[in-house]
Amino acid sequence: WGGKYTRTVWGVGLGEVTWCGCASTGDVVAYDRADRTLNVYGPNGALKARRRDRSRFYALELSGDGRCLLAGGESGKVLFLDVGTLQVMGTLPNVPGAPGYLTGVCEETGSKGFGRAITSLKLMSGEQTLWVGV
Repeated sequence: WGGKYTRTVWGVGLGEVTWCGCASTGDVVAYDRADRTLNVYGPNGALKARRRDRSRFYALELSGDGRCLLAGGESGKVLFLDVGTLQVMGTLPNVPGAPGYLTGVCEETGSKGFGRAITSLKLMSGEQTLWVGV
């Protein structure tokens, strides 16, 4: 295996973790679907950011550079979140104002999102294409 144990993260208020991801920056992202809470922990295990949403996420994906978390779920939209702060950088559909690398085109979706809950996300090699499963 070749890996080494570095730390156990004990989340403050963190319930059942339904998704966990490690960003290339060393940050750890954990999601509790029952509580609808995203938590980001730094490499030292300290809580960096927390976000609670009204709707549940069913699909989460980290960008290759570890700076962006894509989140989709009940709302039918994909949120582009800054990993360091969990602030929304943009949404899909309706990406205007987001950084250049987040721009995209969604056909037949309109402003109400994809019309159904998003169940899967996959950012393809080179991060030029995002597959969204509904």
